[in-house]
Amino acid sequence: VSPRATRVPHPGRLSFPRMDPTFRRFSLFYLCYYAALGAYTPYMTRWVESLGHGSFVAGSIWGLWYASRIVGPPVWTAATHRSTRQGRWFVAGAVLMVVLFGGFAFARSAWALLAVMACWGLVYNALMPTADSLSATLFIELPRDADAYQELRQLVGLDEHVVLHIG
Repeated sequence: VSPRATRVPHPGRLSFPRMDPTFRRFSLFYLCYYAALGAYTPYMTRWVESLGHGSFVAGSIWGLWYASRIVGPPVWTAATHRSTRQGRWFVAGAVLMVVLFGGFAFARSAWALLAVMACWGLVYNALMPTADSLSATLFIELPRDADAYQELRQLVGLDEHVVLHIG
């Protein structure tokens, strides 16, 4: 065994194993996805009510959120599976998600808020299944060790834990 392989890390430093850049990209996406969800979820109702809307509008917005979780993924999947460039759809969806979320900054009327939620929710809720599909495909098709996909899912679990318990 070489001395380099048995070196003990410095006690004051964090030591992380070298990670494949693909792991970092997917892990960063999952972290941002759950961070946005964790930042958005507890405050949306209060924000809508601070705009002068009642609980009916806030409840309708949440209803659209859950409806988009049912409708969004199958519609997005039908569109992306026809393409040979699913990664580009994913990146375009991520950019579109950020742009649509910016619509909340300008929407003040109930109808505008509902329209932004309908559009943003469709894209946002469709991206996670797309990310899971792409990551599973990538790690199954590329010649990597058998535990690569499991490592990615563990990183996602760590991201979720950090966002939900610390964020």
